[in-house]
Amino acid sequence: MGSVNFITHADVLQLIAKRTAEDCIIFLSGPTSRKTPLSLLRVKDVIAVNGSVQYLLNNNVKPFLYLLTDVRFLHHRREDFYKFSSNSQFTIVNLDVYEQASADD
Repeated sequence: MGSVNFITHADVLQLIAKRTAEDCIIFLSGPTSRKTPLSLLRVKDVIAVNGSVQYLLNNNVKPFLYLLTDVRFLHHRREDFYKFSSNSQFTIVNLDVYEQASADD
């Protein structure tokens, strides 16, 4: 995945500056997530984790931040990772996933 770039204080300030709402929704893959009204997801900044992005994209909700935390997701759904990352405003990959990614990633 190239060189490691750790999140700095300046990066956090950039995220804060780019936000569009005072608060955010952390969107996971569980069944209760789908009970969140789409109207709410469309007006809040959404942090989507692993595969939860698919539901958002299917419903025309662009994630503010895509967070990849599960290396199994990268290994088994690599193309989805690329799709989800390219359709989110920001992407963060945790260090465990990064360290297990291939050089091609």
